[in-house]
Amino acid sequence: MWGKQQMAVFEGRLYNSHMTGRRGWITAGLLGLAVAGCTLLPYLLAERAVTLPDAFAGFLLNPLDGFSYLAKMRQGADGSWLFTLPYGLEPGPGAFLFVYHLLLGHLARWLTLPLLTVYHSARILGAVAMYLAGWGFFSVVLRNRRARWAAFALTLVGSGIGWLLLPLGIVSPDLWVPEAIPFLSAYTNAHFALATAALLCGVVAVAVCVLQRRAAVHWLAVAGLCGLTLGAIQPFAALCALMILSAWLLWEAGLALRRSRAGLQSLRPGLAALFALALGSMPWAAYDWWITRTDPALAAWSSQNLTPSPPPLEFAAAYGIVLLLAIANLVRSHPARHPTDRLLFAWVVVNALLLYAPFGLQRRLALGLFFPLAALAARTVVGLAGGRLHLRGVLAIALVVSIPSNLVVVGAGLTGVQRSDPTLILSAGEAGAYRWLAEKAEAEAVVLASPFSGARLPAFANVRVLVGHPFETPQAT
Repeated sequence: MWGKQQMAVFEGRLYNSHMTGRRGWITAGLLGLAVAGCTLLPYLLAERAVTLPDAFAGFLLNPLDGFSYLAKMRQGADGSWLFTLPYGLEPGPGAFLFVYHLLLGHLARWLTLPLLTVYHSARILGAVAMYLAGWGFFSVVLRNRRARWAAFALTLVGSGIGWLLLPLGIVSPDLWVPEAIPFLSAYTNAHFALATAALLCGVVAVAVCVLQRRAAVHWLAVAGLCGLTLGAIQPFAALCALMILSAWLLWEAGLALRRSRAGLQSLRPGLAALFALALGSMPWAAYDWWITRTDPALAAWSSQNLTPSPPPLEFAAAYGIVLLLAIANLVRSHPARHPTDRLLFAWVVVNALLLYAPFGLQRRLALGLFFPLAALAARTVVGLAGGRLHLRGVLAIALVVSIPSNLVVVGAGLTGVQRSDPTLILSAGEAGAYRWLAEKAEAEAVVLASPFSGARLPAFANVRVLVGHPFETPQAT
């Protein structure tokens, strides 16, 4: 554990109220807002690119899931706080799942705004929250100011090297797994970025309690609130966070025990914060586990909801130069030197193992992994740079190598719109049919439609379909 002098330096850095500290937060917030705002531009361009009377459907990456999110929001807009499956004959009695999307639907009804407007507004706000939480995380785990800014730059727009593998016919996760890359989380949907923000803030709360050796009430409240948020949005990510933090605290306990048994007392604040995080998230996880096994419709959905991780080498390509720089830092430096070093090391190792654990939602656990990798990579960047100008050069090389993957994703969506890809466009006749059903069909009426139309219909009308989303239609195959 740190000595008193090191602890004083840490507290001075973390709680410094000097203008420079505030300026850092303001700058990070403005940069995060700028990048989040830029993620809206492709959607605006897509809307203008569609030739009337057709219309842009509102999603540029994974529209199939996008329509399912709107369908959940529609249930909230219709006044429900219980989710029922709209993609099957038997919707079930309803469950307190997908609460965030139901809440967005209620907001749309209260504000009398279109669902898509509320959805993308929430997406941008979640992205800003994620970037600000990332800055807070880097402020805690990185002692060098230049390293913090380098890590923040990497998370703003960095990605992997999947664009280099496309000529080989390999589509690595940085081109299609939004959980893996912060920019894609901000670009794709409303809940991944917000869940990442909650994850990072929860980690920060536990880390600060460990480093300060006291469980301040406000940090315990932050941990509990983050657990509550994460459990409501991504409960399996909460389990991942608890396992990572538990591994870190066990490491700290082992080191403290080697010095003296009294040293274990210093970990009590961290354990208290970890307990608050678990207290907020575990009831959600327990309820999700129970309801998806006792409700027949949800059990059928859960059995199909499988998201296995791609091969390890493809995941390595998804993190690209950031992963290489992170590994270089682990090789060059001693990972057990400071508690924050051990936290980063534990996060990367435990999370990497969990990506291939016997769990149906493996690749979802990539949520947030980019941030500790970026922190480690930033240390390498600063170590390689001899001065400020050199630092910018090394960082620029890292970004030039990784940004093209994000550009490929954005470009692919816009190219699809220009080519009138039917998965991204609503034809005039299709949109008219949806409007007619929204006005004329009875609530919960069952509509016989092709899987293509069935996947979209519940997003536009309060109806159910025989078959639609391949995961959310019971016995879809």
